[in-house]
Amino acid sequence: MSSIASRAEPVAIARPRPTEVEYPEYAPNVPETEYQHRVIHYVEQALAVHFRGRQDSHWGGDLLMFYREGDNKTSVDPDIFVTLGMDRGVRRHYLVWEEGPPDFVLDVLSDATAKEDRREKLRIYREIGVSEYRRFEARERHSRQRLAGNVRGGGGWLPVEVGPEGRVARSEALGLDLREDGNWLWLRDPRTGPDIPTPEGNEGLRRLAEAERDEHVRARQAAEAELARLRALLASRQDL
Repeated sequence: MSSIASRAEPVAIARPRPTEVEYPEYAPNVPETEYQHRVIHYVEQALAVHFRGRQDSHWGGDLLMFYREGDNKTSVDPDIFVTLGMDRGVRRHYLVWEEGPPDFVLDVLSDATAKEDRREKLRIYREIGVSEYRRFEARERHSRQRLAGNVRGGGGWLPVEVGPEGRVARSEALGLDLREDGNWLWLRDPRTGPDIPTPEGNEGLRRLAEAERDEHVRARQAAEAELARLRALLASRQDL
């Protein structure tokens, strides 16, 4: 497990200190799908269970993270982040030069965000000194490994090592396993074994999310079938 002493230091950028800068307090982006939202919601609840009773760790999401002092236009908004050695108090926003870089970041990818999360966010998190960046693919049209990421080590930014069949990855920062289970992501404490439960009940939460996802898939497939029918009808009329 990582310690506070091992955390990467914020990147120092030389510039005149601003006098008065107002930083926005909300993240304008929202999950693309209900399924994506429910995966994020489960992880937030599982982290609350894991860190219960501790006031020296901050976790959350949908919080604008500013990483260039004096610049209130440039920010990033992780789906989930955890910073160790930081009090649990509520933040209006996250200022990297004051709080330090997060130890752990998780983004749940969708069709609309996959390219940005894999490229631009990866570059930003590396720049500001994030220790671990994990990505989980919650997309319908997906054929590759769903669980991936990068960790800081050996003076560089290394791909995450995963277990059998690419389904389990250990987070040293959290002391937890991230476990892929089909289209779902679980957090598991390796000391106790089972997936971390939530007040709502893990299986009930998963079944509801998958039912919503399946309904979305059926609606998309019906729309694509109707589009194909109309195209075929148009083509047949053009042949007359």
